[in-house]
Amino acid sequence: MSDDLVDYYRTFLVESGMEIAMSWTVVRGLSKPVTIEDVVRRMGGDLSTLAERPLEAAYDEYDTSRPMVHIAQPGPAVSIIENNGFQGTRNEMMRALSQDAVLHNVYWQVNGQDRIHYAVRGRQLAGAELVDRDGMFWWGDDPPTLAPEVEALMDADPGPQRAVGMAVIEARTGVQLEKAWFKLPQLSFLIPDPTVVDATPEPPRDEGDPDLVAWLTFADTVQRTRVRELLVDLLADRFDLERGRFHPDSFDDHRALVADLESSGEPEQLAAARTVEVVDDEPANFDAAIVHSRSAFAEMWPDVRAAIVAIARGSS
Repeated sequence: MSDDLVDYYRTFLVESGMEIAMSWTVVRGLSKPVTIEDVVRRMGGDLSTLAERPLEAAYDEYDTSRPMVHIAQPGPAVSIIENNGFQGTRNEMMRALSQDAVLHNVYWQVNGQDRIHYAVRGRQLAGAELVDRDGMFWWGDDPPTLAPEVEALMDADPGPQRAVGMAVIEARTGVQLEKAWFKLPQLSFLIPDPTVVDATPEPPRDEGDPDLVAWLTFADTVQRTRVRELLVDLLADRFDLERGRFHPDSFDDHRALVADLESSGEPEQLAAARTVEVVDDEPANFDAAIVHSRSAFAEMWPDVRAAIVAIARGSS
């Protein structure tokens, strides 16, 4: 990610007229695509109110008890714009929107409070105020899943950094805000009672890694093949096994590797055997593969995980 993207959004904020107060949320489904209709329902919106309205209407008709939300679907993700709104920043709303999905949000208002949020599968993994790089306070279940990218772009001088948040969201989702979109009436809807989403149940607490599951889910076939090759080769090296090099056209070597690993009876090698068995291209198996990999690699896991994310994001 480069400073050019930050500069783009600094210019965008001035030219679009949205520098005073706005919330931008991007939602992308995991096991299946999320549609505009899905998002309207998740936010407690009224589908019958879907209609094109100018962006100014949300500001001019500001009503916290019946907010107006603008929405678009650029590709596989849904982009949610709130002019002078904040629903996308509420913990309850993020929980509802990120069910079986990934959510990124950046928000600011006239009095400051520039913030960024990241949630996956109903869990807020990271959140922070975008003000001072040296004094940033992070919250959430797993702040390191977002913090390094944000802090790398923060200006040394303290002050609002909303353009940084926007640049990070585009870099992670591929969704870009364009000034022209804000100059024309766009699809929008009303939320009769925003508190209805507060009943969305909390996700079960587990030891999973929803951030890594998301990156693997959004990776393409080539990237997933490279991840599988990396894992199997590293396991073979870790346990000094001659067989088990990954070949995309055959799983014979996988079966030989599993047999060798199981023969030892050691916990780490048994976990490695389970890893090999579930390392495939099925998103439904990603959670199990991650759990077993973490046990098999033990102290090596942080470095292995970082290598997996780099491949899945296309940065390695």
